[in-house]
Amino acid sequence: MPLRRIALVVNPHSRGVRRAAIEATAAFLAQHIDTSLVWTTGPGDATIQAARLGADPDTLVTACGGDGTVFEVLNGLPPQGVLGLLPAGTANVIARELGIPLAWREAAKALLTGAVRTFDTGRWNDRRFFMVAGCEFDAHVAAAVPRLPKRWLGQYAYHLETLRRYPTYAPPRLRVEIDGQTTVEGAFVLFANLRRYGGGLFFAQGARPDDGRLDLVALRRLSLPFLVKGLWGAWTRRGVGSDIAHRCQGRSFLLRSSRPVRVQLDGEVLEPVTEARITVEPASLRLVAP
Repeated sequence: MPLRRIALVVNPHSRGVRRAAIEATAAFLAQHIDTSLVWTTGPGDATIQAARLGADPDTLVTACGGDGTVFEVLNGLPPQGVLGLLPAGTANVIARELGIPLAWREAAKALLTGAVRTFDTGRWNDRRFFMVAGCEFDAHVAAAVPRLPKRWLGQYAYHLETLRRYPTYAPPRLRVEIDGQTTVEGAFVLFANLRRYGGGLFFAQGARPDDGRLDLVALRRLSLPFLVKGLWGAWTRRGVGSDIAHRCQGRSFLLRSSRPVRVQLDGEVLEPVTEARITVEPASLRLVAP
């Protein structure tokens, strides 16, 4: 790795973060490169720290936490910044997708020996995402999962909340215009930059973070047969069939809804909207990966 220093931006509330282990990892890195530890103080602080640290193009700004921590760092990282990952979250989808080890010592070695690779990012209005933008049922569930069950049960807390919320959920009708041409409708929509979603589900098995496009998956309905069939396809890594969902790739999308809907970007829930512009930003992120 050609950079001169590493700054570990640590979310102390991430499920897998243990202070002693983080300090031991930092000490290991410090044997090879100038290393600093930055503990975040609350929501949004990782974005502020990434903007400050990433202003130095010789510093590898490393998100230590889950996909939500990566999301915060990504949204603060300047254009010249370089991102690293030490996965310590619930699902660690981004690390799994990019082949970054989940064991901290091995992930730290990957920071030292990995290459600076270039990836696409997505943009939802004024916010960036790397993994996926989901609208609206998954955001509805994510917003309702309590902190303690999430910390204790991990991704199973989302599964339980899904079962609890689904019987009374009324899906919206969403319209998505693709590249200013085709328009499709659905009850649940994903804009994917990676194949994986929610841990081990593959809704968009053809998505790649370096092809200059986002993959759209729009479930036609959210009835129980559609949902079960879609989940089965995602679980078996075959993806969601065209009989269940509209599927295509694009560079620019316009989403409209008849009522305010929630969205989650890489697991972080935003305020409800009735309209959003979603675009891909090709080769806009430099990230150290094996």
